[in-house]
Amino acid sequence: MITDRPIIQGSQLVGTSYKPLFSSIPVYPSGLKIIPASHVTSDSGTGLVHCAPAHGFEDYNTFRALGLLDIDEMLCHVDGAGKFTKDVASVVGTDAGKALVGQEVLKGGSVAIIELLKSTGCLIKVEKLKHRFPYDWRTNEPIIVT
Repeated sequence: MITDRPIIQGSQLVGTSYKPLFSSIPVYPSGLKIIPASHVTSDSGTGLVHCAPAHGFEDYNTFRALGLLDIDEMLCHVDGAGKFTKDVASVVGTDAGKALVGQEVLKGGSVAIIELLKSTGCLIKVEKLKHRFPYDWRTNEPIIVT
């Protein structure tokens, strides 16, 4: 564990901007802002996560409460079967999108994302964390909200 670096609280980052990993995409020309979300804590993860308002009630409600939700502009790049659609290219670019389209988000898609991060030099570490997904009691598989 590195101890000589200052600890930064997530609340200190709220309002600052960051450059998305796939920043050449025109939809993000000025970067994205870090927003507060009461459901994001360091008790069950890192305390800093991406939000996907098209894929979860908590993220949707956070965006709505902050006035950031535009239903006409909301991007949903995962289909009902939990696979990336062609729309993912609008986030990661055409070339990276080719590696993702048709992949199951929680299976091959996760592996493909890790490979894309490696190829851009943005991957620092791979670590498994238990994510709080709702699970289907019959299949014991995570439920993806689309």
